[in-house]
Amino acid sequence: MKLLILEDEEVAARNLHRMLRRVAPEVHILDTLKSVEAARQWFRQHAPPDLILLDIHLSDGLSFAAFQSGQENIPVIFTTAYDQYALKAFELNSVDYLVKPFSEHQLRRALDKWSQRRRAVAPTNWTAIQQMLQNPQSFYKTRFHVKKGDQILIVQSEQIAFLYRDEYVFLYTLEGKRFLVELSLDYWMDQLNPHTFYRANRQFIVNIQAIERIETHFNYKLKLHVTPQPPQAIFVAKDRARA
Repeated sequence: MKLLILEDEEVAARNLHRMLRRVAPEVHILDTLKSVEAARQWFRQHAPPDLILLDIHLSDGLSFAAFQSGQENIPVIFTTAYDQYALKAFELNSVDYLVKPFSEHQLRRALDKWSQRRRAVAPTNWTAIQQMLQNPQSFYKTRFHVKKGDQILIVQSEQIAFLYRDEYVFLYTLEGKRFLVELSLDYWMDQLNPHTFYRANRQFIVNIQAIERIETHFNYKLKLHVTPQPPQAIFVAKDRARA
């Protein structure tokens, strides 16, 4: 397999070479390019690779600009520092991705996934991906239907203070109203913008606008003080504290 790397961070490129030698010694790395202009020149002078490992941001701009007409069918695995909201763009366009920092196991799994489906890989829709990255809000719902007796009410996402799971899942608004809602917290986290909503633990998703203060607690935990008052204290474990 002939592979091309587009990565402008020297340390990241070295790590990628090292991991590829360990997990995929059969791979032949054609070149490692740091800029859009270098990639354009390379494509003009060489036959297309079998696969590209591609960072989004290169030293002179977005890597999308390196691709000319006719090169859209080159399979791509993104190596990106983008977070969850942007990854939906890659998912919707049938490409694989690795979020930095990623492990050797994740790299091997991505290569295996591509190898198994290489004959069915669709052309990458660069235009759609770029538009989605520029407008991440379009991925997430901004209003939700909730039931109150025989009524169906509409709650805007910015009105949600937190969601709480006990035996059932409840939605609390910033005004202190409570609604029994369907589906799991995992479903709700997938629908809400993660730049605004934070999965504090297994029981709570919190709107950051509802957080009044954060208190350090025993064993490096954090305690979130939110409004309205939650049914129980909201603690964030040590391994989730940085997020």
